Amino acid sequence: MNRRLSACPVCAEPLHITELACADCGTRLQGAFDKCRFCDLSSDQVQFLAMFLHNRGNLSSVGADLGVSYPTVAKRLDAVLAALELGPEPESASAPARPAPDEADRRKILEALDRGEMSADDATRKLREL
Repeated sequence: MNRRLSACPVCAEPLHITELACADCGTRLQGAFDKCRFCDLSSDQVQFLAMFLHNRGNLSSVGADLGVSYPTVAKRLDAVLAALELGPEPESASAPARPAPDEADRRKILEALDRGEMSADDATRKLREL
């Protein structure tokens, strides 16, 4: 089954669920339905979340399973939390500013995309994680 689209492929505005259907008997319901907050997660984020839950929230275990560092796992968790709108409260004006991502990391990702070594979706995800 195809994954639900969250944005219009023509104008990129959010799509709204207006119909539900039973695959068995063909019954159809039309109306305005709440969206699932998890439906907008990317496939990678869903897989990460499943692994996170499997490891009972232990970031070190998730990192070991993925073969990545603890900070990388923490960034991926932050990205999932942000996508679910569950991230931390906005930083106050007195809080130190977050350092800008390293330009060299950005360049490496864009060059890999240019050489065809990664998909546009993967490059976008990696750039957001920086």
